[in-house]
Amino acid sequence: AMCKSLEKSLKTSGLCLVHGAGGMGKTVATCATLLTEDVLAELFPGGAAYVTVGQTPDILSLQAQLLRAFGLLETPSDAADGYARLLGAVAGRRSLLVLDDVWDAGHLESFVSLRSRPKGWEQVVVLCTTRFANLVPAKAKAELLMLGELTDAEASQLLGLTTDDKALLGKLATLCSRSPLALSILGATGQQVEGDPWPAFCMELQSQAEPNPVKRCIGLATKRLDEKARELYFGLAVFPEDFLLPLKALGNIFRNVDLDMLLPRLAALHLVRLEDAPSLQGASVDRRLRLHDLSLEFVKEQVAKDRPAGEKELHQDLIESYSKSLTGAPGEWWTGPDDGYYFQRLLHHLAAADRAPEATD
Repeated sequence: AMCKSLEKSLKTSGLCLVHGAGGMGKTVATCATLLTEDVLAELFPGGAAYVTVGQTPDILSLQAQLLRAFGLLETPSDAADGYARLLGAVAGRRSLLVLDDVWDAGHLESFVSLRSRPKGWEQVVVLCTTRFANLVPAKAKAELLMLGELTDAEASQLLGLTTDDKALLGKLATLCSRSPLALSILGATGQQVEGDPWPAFCMELQSQAEPNPVKRCIGLATKRLDEKARELYFGLAVFPEDFLLPLKALGNIFRNVDLDMLLPRLAALHLVRLEDAPSLQGASVDRRLRLHDLSLEFVKEQVAKDRPAGEKELHQDLIESYSKSLTGAPGEWWTGPDDGYYFQRLLHHLAAADRAPEATD
């Protein structure tokens, strides 16, 4: 369905929206299409580039990331310059730009015009995933692909249910609001519990005050994690939203943690996702970790509730861990590791740890 929508967009406005509520699988479906559909390579021989936008995007950084995918390494001077460079970089190429998790039309306009198809972009398609079906004005004539509600059979498959109890299946699907992510988390948790956990899971989900079905299922899953895995998962609250975390950077931050053992456990429960970011050439890049925005919301809320100092303590721990990677004297932050995260986000963490003045020392 997504490839058909892209084909239509290629012939019309060049803009395609994938719409669905949080946890409905927009990002997963998009990435799966990018990585597995042979027809996509035929549709866009000029390549595909992918960025996650989110609620509070660093527009200039995202523009630079897209430009690098098309071979332009120089960082734009500002967002207007980035927009102009992006127009020129893709003009005349049959290419696909994927903007994941777009919340605001104003953010979208930093990458593509919503008034008319840019000159030279007759063979370019911009694919956006969003929670808002009315993200762009009707005059933009975007192709809209709405992710439909899961059937009982699809819900049963995600849960891994082997029972013929349709009433139980319907109850579990309803408690998960038929969200693919919620069902996947619940199903993976159930597979790790001996016996028949489903009636107890129903009661536990019904007793939770949390209104969001994905976060209800995350809460159920985290109660069944061992202490080390739970500590690592909650420790991820230190990170900003919509950032692909290189595993090399995680190793520098969580120094005394067996990431090779614990991260696959979290990924098996769909609490995190380990992935290779799609690139223009289709070649793999360093393995990275992604947190769904609802997963990040959950751990941030939990840390705020459980720790007197909230996230500040986590930022202090992160800074302390990175200080051990400096090649210069203590406090010479410019001598830190180029691990794909440190230089990009150091100032953010120094400020959050109340150590911002050290950045100017």
